[in-house]
Amino acid sequence: MEVRVTVNINYLRDLDITLTSPSGTQSRLLSRGSDGICVHVGTSSIEPNGNCLFNGTLRFGVLRTMGESADGTWTINIRDQGVRATANGTFTSWNMKFYGY
Repeated sequence: MEVRVTVNINYLRDLDITLTSPSGTQSRLLSRGSDGICVHVGTSSIEPNGNCLFNGTLRFGVLRTMGESADGTWTINIRDQGVRATANGTFTSWNMKFYGY
């Protein structure tokens, strides 16, 4: 399965993204990173102080739910774990693509 999440955020490393299947299986798609430098996803440049601006679509491959039925309600939980007053972001959309179902 493939999951795509579209966001616009000024500290990408602050996000936690978890997908939950209809049977309750949780897949952590993105986990909050640590403070310090990071590599900017869009440009592959090094950003100081963990400041990773991102505006676009993240794509994740999910194997944990292989063999489960695609039928039912799937949920996504996106949490911004940032503590900065300047941290903000917008969740735009998400979708899934099932293979071999």
